[in-house]
Amino acid sequence: MVSRGAAADFETGATAYRAGKYEEALALVRAGGRGDPEWVVLAIDSLMALGKYSEAATIARSVQARYGLSPDVQLAVYRALYAIGDRLNAMNSLAAAAHGRPGGFDPTDTPAATVARAEALGLLQYDPKDILTKLLDPAAKAFPDDREPAQATGELGLAKHDYQLAAEAFQNGLKKYPDDPDLNTGLAHAYTTSNPEQAMKFAEVALATNPRHEGALLLKAEILCGQREFAAAGEPLDALLTVNPAHPEAFAWKAVIAHLTGKPEEAAVLRDKALDVWSQNPRVDYLIGSNLAKQYRFAEGIDFLRQALEADPDDLDAHFDLGSNLLRFGAEDDGWKHIETVRERDPYHVAAFNLVTLRDQMKTFETAERDGVRVRMAPLDMQVFGERALEISAEAKTMMAEKYQTPITFPVTVEIFPEQQDFAVRTFEMPGGEGFLGVCFGPLITACSPRGQLGRANWESVLWHEMVHTITLAATRHRIPRWLTEGISVYEERLANPGWGQWMTSSRRAAIEQGKFMPIADLDSLFRKDIDLAYFQSSLVVEYLVERFGNEALKKILADLARDRPINEALVAHTAPLDQLDTEFMEQARAEAAGYGSGMDWKPLTDAEFDAFSADPGIWVAQNPARYQAVMIHARKLAEASSGKDEWRVVRGLLEPLIALEPDNREPENPYLLLAQSCREIGDPAAERAALEKLATLDAGAEPAFARLIELTRNSGDDAQFAINARRMLAVDPFDASALRAVALRGEQQGDYQAAATAYASLLATEPADAGKARFDRARVLHRAGDSGAKREVLTVLEANPRHREALALLLEMQRRPPGTNP
Repeated sequence: MVSRGAAADFETGATAYRAGKYEEALALVRAGGRGDPEWVVLAIDSLMALGKYSEAATIARSVQARYGLSPDVQLAVYRALYAIGDRLNAMNSLAAAAHGRPGGFDPTDTPAATVARAEALGLLQYDPKDILTKLLDPAAKAFPDDREPAQATGELGLAKHDYQLAAEAFQNGLKKYPDDPDLNTGLAHAYTTSNPEQAMKFAEVALATNPRHEGALLLKAEILCGQREFAAAGEPLDALLTVNPAHPEAFAWKAVIAHLTGKPEEAAVLRDKALDVWSQNPRVDYLIGSNLAKQYRFAEGIDFLRQALEADPDDLDAHFDLGSNLLRFGAEDDGWKHIETVRERDPYHVAAFNLVTLRDQMKTFETAERDGVRVRMAPLDMQVFGERALEISAEAKTMMAEKYQTPITFPVTVEIFPEQQDFAVRTFEMPGGEGFLGVCFGPLITACSPRGQLGRANWESVLWHEMVHTITLAATRHRIPRWLTEGISVYEERLANPGWGQWMTSSRRAAIEQGKFMPIADLDSLFRKDIDLAYFQSSLVVEYLVERFGNEALKKILADLARDRPINEALVAHTAPLDQLDTEFMEQARAEAAGYGSGMDWKPLTDAEFDAFSADPGIWVAQNPARYQAVMIHARKLAEASSGKDEWRVVRGLLEPLIALEPDNREPENPYLLLAQSCREIGDPAAERAALEKLATLDAGAEPAFARLIELTRNSGDDAQFAINARRMLAVDPFDASALRAVALRGEQQGDYQAAATAYASLLATEPADAGKARFDRARVLHRAGDSGAKREVLTVLEANPRHREALALLLEMQRRPPGTNP
């Protein structure tokens, strides 16, 4: 039985340790710490925290046999011996920790011993559900005032990539221990991928309690490094090295930063320092490789991860990260082998399970190839828009590779997933990823099918945007900052199609006027604050650089990045000093902002103005005809209540002056659609069509405009415009039956019967109500094209309807004049 005095002394030491006072905790142990298990663990942990690995290992070896049935001691021994590379003895202690007591939860055991056994079982890949239900859940009930069960449950969730379980466990622990540094750091880890800002907040809470907390300092560096704040990321690492001058992971992270800032020689020196304690430490190369890959440096990342596996072939973290990055880098066969290894050895690894499950679904996908581009899609998507997806992807690759003089020597794979969650698993390894339409890894582009998107978007522009990323990543050997690669992609979208990309709007205009644009050197940081503005500013910077210094200067900047030259140095070398760039760019941006609706008053209504407007909208708008928000509200309400042409003429009279003030209006609530409706109601089809055509050129996602234009041009005699509007619609919704039929009719009118037949096949795949007519039409155009498949189609029609007269007549014609003999 432990005396009250000894317990009080130990609690003093444990409190000092949790506060980061490792020297004080160690002094208490040396001044008279008893030989109880908790004192031994405190001694080892304190020495490890201070980087005294040899001394910690000496103690570990001295107690390894003596405390064979003490899971918490054996787990501490495992960590101390593993840290110096004594893996055999370390694994013996890990096995002893896992089986220190037979069976499940033992209520006579201490919380520390219980959770140590649970952690050991987790490291040995035991069933996490059993660990939870047989050990940790009973421990949480038996020790409601103890923090260890919540901590261990959270750590188990993190190890299995079950971040929801981890977050819930850490949150439960923090209800009773809100300042606990371990629990706050664990919760920060659970949020690192999904919400880095929130993760940073919890890491800071942990550091407020323990400014020397190893996990929190490393996590802070990880988050900052992920945000490309490399100088700031070095600060927590330096702080950690003042506590533990030999910390392997701190030096490994410094090596990562050196690689990412173009200092490969320094990176090699730092890696050697990381291996001082243990020359074969697999964690060093694992950490370097996985974090280089997170920054899209896949080639180097993969090399380091292979080295990590050479040092420890059983490291499942290394297997998983290597596998997932090989999948992203185009080495699918090798990548799947590593993912399968994880799945087989750890059936409870959530991310590996997700990927393997998705792979089985992807076995049904179909593939089409052209010009070095491979498009992979679900059969229905392939039937409906696979040809166009391949066409737009190959066109973008060829044009952009030539423009940026970047030969693409590897095949580019474009995978389009029918469900948003499937796209998220392939892209991020976990469900989620809402808001993303496509992602480029270089050799691999992933996208969500229009039928699986959570909102309508022009999928052709998405593929174009992502293919431009493939080119700029290849041109720079994946060394391009985010603002530049995104800026080039959006800029190239705008050049390719005036309805694609991002353009000036009143909200972006206001952001410029309010000084929300960032200096070019800090532009990457804007992506964490306002992602829409970050994309827009980045594209304007690229546009400015090209207009001011030429496309050749941009290509030279990309070439410098490929040679590991820092972006700011490359900019200055081929353009002008950064201060000058910022000044000139902002002048251009302000001028562009001022030019957008220069005579318009874009400000939202104040409360007082809204009250005055509401009292008599007609009078208020007459007095303020350029107040955009008020005019649009008034016009919309008049339209909703309209009962005749007179009201619609008033609506038209309100909107036309607005459009005159800004013809290229790209506001989310745009006047063109309502103007078109007013013209339609008044009986002015030419004006209606003109308004819709203007909107169609401004917004490649204006689905209602495309639908109406298809109706207006179907029988107008303007067959070319009819087909253009159908193509516009299909770029948003490739499953639209009217648009598919329009494309088929246009192909037939032009004598392009194969194109018409392809469109009819796409229409049939959507299972239209008039499937019989669509199949007959396909048979007819195939026959005209001299395609022997025509007979199969017409027989299918007759099988469903033996009295189909036109089909019977077509069959007789086929018998008289076989395919290929058409006049």
